[in-house]
Amino acid sequence: MIDTVVLVTEHLTPEQYQIIMPQLQLRTGTSLVTGEVSYERYVESLAVPRTGAQIRVTVDTAKWVKMPGEKSPHKILMNSLRIEGSVHKAMHAHNVYGGEPSPQDCLPWLLATVGEMLSCKLPTIEWWKVCRIDFAASFDLGNLENVRGWIRAKSLVVYPRRQVDFFGDLGLQAVGTTTTLRAYAKGTQFHKEGGYQDLLKATSPDRAFEVSRIADRTLRCEVEVKAPKLDKLINNASDLTEGTLRSIYEEEWRKLLRPIDSESRMAHTALEVANRLAASFPDNWIGLYMVWCTLAVRGEGWYRQHVERSTWSKQRRKLEAACVSWESTNVLTIDSPTDVQDFFPSLDEARRISEILPYERVAS
Repeated sequence: MIDTVVLVTEHLTPEQYQIIMPQLQLRTGTSLVTGEVSYERYVESLAVPRTGAQIRVTVDTAKWVKMPGEKSPHKILMNSLRIEGSVHKAMHAHNVYGGEPSPQDCLPWLLATVGEMLSCKLPTIEWWKVCRIDFAASFDLGNLENVRGWIRAKSLVVYPRRQVDFFGDLGLQAVGTTTTLRAYAKGTQFHKEGGYQDLLKATSPDRAFEVSRIADRTLRCEVEVKAPKLDKLINNASDLTEGTLRSIYEEEWRKLLRPIDSESRMAHTALEVANRLAASFPDNWIGLYMVWCTLAVRGEGWYRQHVERSTWSKQRRKLEAACVSWESTNVLTIDSPTDVQDFFPSLDEARRISEILPYERVAS
């Protein structure tokens, strides 16, 4: 499902800017040394009438361009319109589950909604550039402890491709230049940011309570796709498809978590692992078992600091070949519950909340 989006266009007429700009607040940046105005932009946050969600609208009066061979960018005076916000919240007053997955449906809806609020018809999606789009999935893991346990288990692993920051056992984030991945306990974030109170203003108490209960047992996983990646894939918003976003989501989470693709169920407990290794490597399974025990107790990061890289690579290949995991074991007291030992946040996962909530259509 699609959540936060940032759209930019330079294809408005002077008459359209004359309608929009008086509704926004002028903000300027001035050099205290020279008195020169470095930028002027018009900004306002608009509340969607049906849901109260905030959509930020910005008109920039110039852009900075750096040409080949230039040491620093130069300013070009030209207007552009930027729209930023959660299309999911704009549609449903929350973003716990049920968002629209197709950009060809939700982006025209967003443009029509903003145009209605500004009393100005905006260009269709082929005239807009997508600078950011978040594609997310919500998973019902049964309760908050399962959600926190899964996140705890991820903290025991080394991530060679990216730096992964953990926020206790409530969330993780992996920032990159083209994408940023996040996984977190949706219920905690929902209540902390006032989502329940916001929902009460837009719907009935019974509905708000129902969404709140779903949030409390939900793991939210998302991929923020940034402009550098989008620029390589599409020319404008009309080129972006649900299939493209689903592929990016799956690819990015697989790169980060490196799941073992196998028809065999992963072994996590001490007894299961011993039996699996003995069957797979009868001649030297005890050495691999000691490696697994160390990984389960101290974590992958600690172990890799004390062995050669080539040694670890060989051991890892054998452990993965035997389909054993050192995450979510029964060795540590901080392991994740057995219900989520083999969980991977794929869009094909049975625990993904796949329902798409209906929303009010807007005349475009």
